[in-house]
Amino acid sequence: AGEVFFEDKKITSLPPEERAKLGLALCFQHPPVVRGLPLRRLLEKISPGKEITVGKKLLDREMNLDFSGGERKLSEIAQIIALEPKFVIFDELDSGLDLENLEKLTRLIKERLLENGRSVLLISHQAEIFRFLQPDFVHVMLQGKIIHTSSDFKTTWKTIEKYGYEKCKNCPF
Repeated sequence: AGEVFFEDKKITSLPPEERAKLGLALCFQHPPVVRGLPLRRLLEKISPGKEITVGKKLLDREMNLDFSGGERKLSEIAQIIALEPKFVIFDELDSGLDLENLEKLTRLIKERLLENGRSVLLISHQAEIFRFLQPDFVHVMLQGKIIHTSSDFKTTWKTIEKYGYEKCKNCPF
């Protein structure tokens, strides 16, 4: 319920393409396969003349066709970098990733998005991602409601790691 605003503009009922024009982007937990479209061609269409480094093997393959979980996430981050949005929502960035790939992808997000003035909302079930991303704010949701908000991600992470998400209902911070 309610309304969604972005830069003082009500966007609740805007179609996705209009939200994208305003600078919003979304990375899906399970990005779709797009047959017949190599990643390179999509990136060239999104951002002509801009080189996005994700590896030649990945660039010449059809979008997400037989990509591993890490390759799919890397493909989506490459698309986001090419788009240069103002605000990105990552839905389950860490889903299906090992720690090495999670660290690699969060490093890309920090270097190519956050350090260039972009904002990120990261949705995750795993507090482990805090170790790599070190967010400004953490909001913990339980049963669809925000039960905890903090700018102290380290304490929040340690609490979740030790006691689980339920403990955040009673966090003193």
